[in-house]
Amino acid sequence: MNGLFWNGRPDLAAVLCRRDLILVPLSVLWSAMALSFAIPMFLHGEDPDALPLIIFFAFPFTVIVIYALIGQLIFRPWTKSRTYYVVTDERVMAITKRFGRSVHASFLDEITAIKSAGSLHGSSTLWFGEPAWWVVLLGAGLLDSPAPSLGDDGPVAFYDIREAARVRDLVMNRDLRT
Repeated sequence: MNGLFWNGRPDLAAVLCRRDLILVPLSVLWSAMALSFAIPMFLHGEDPDALPLIIFFAFPFTVIVIYALIGQLIFRPWTKSRTYYVVTDERVMAITKRFGRSVHASFLDEITAIKSAGSLHGSSTLWFGEPAWWVVLLGAGLLDSPAPSLGDDGPVAFYDIREAARVRDLVMNRDLRT
């Protein structure tokens, strides 16, 4: 039997998360330091001896600064707009069509715990399993991705959903699995 009990998507209105309370001030500090280092290097770029320093130090710092301040505000909504969540009678699945299709799934019988964290916008994130303590504390995962990436083998997560209590009850209800 393969019944669909719930499907949904992340709340696109939830642009910021709890980790941004830490990340934004740190990004501004990092930006100030990186740019104070990079600008003089770019200004002295005519010196051929400075070119390797510019390429290996100033340019990467500048790219990281731009992503930290602006890129995540573009990447996060783009990732959410390409993410779908599904609860069937057998498993929970997070499907992301970011750079190709990625499916992160877990069988309901294998879920030992469901962790949740509220967001700044009234939606909540659910982890179907035991995530790392810092993931729950900050309310986000690596690159805010609902599907595993870069070696992340954590539990399936439904980020920023409005019906978190309903989905949690649905998954916890063992009678639906028979």
